[in-house]
Amino acid sequence: MDPSNFELMAGKFLNQLGVSIGVKSDQIITFEYFRDWFEAHNTTGKSLWEMHGDDFAPVPSSAHYFRKFAGLMTRFREQHIDTIIADALSRCDLVLTVYGAGHLKMSRPVFEKMLGPGTSYTLV
Repeated sequence: MDPSNFELMAGKFLNQLGVSIGVKSDQIITFEYFRDWFEAHNTTGKSLWEMHGDDFAPVPSSAHYFRKFAGLMTRFREQHIDTIIADALSRCDLVLTVYGAGHLKMSRPVFEKMLGPGTSYTLV
């Protein structure tokens, strides 16, 4: 996702989510509210774009086996997806990759380092 477009897209998503689950229109969280909350509670020193899954949902050392396993598998899964895409790029001139914003957030730095800035398209 293009960071310059993030506020608009996040605002639309929050509104659509609120409407779809029946939240009253005056109680739907706005992006501005989220941004202010994030800035007040963020103790990592990182910007929103620098955050990683471990910043939001760290796996504590006291976590049970399945929680630790899930945390590890998230990283392995993302690396696997990146490897498949990189392999396709090594064999083809053009590869269409469609995936959600979470994967984009985690994988974009890998592919921008490999290929330079990318282009994101929003399909409506």
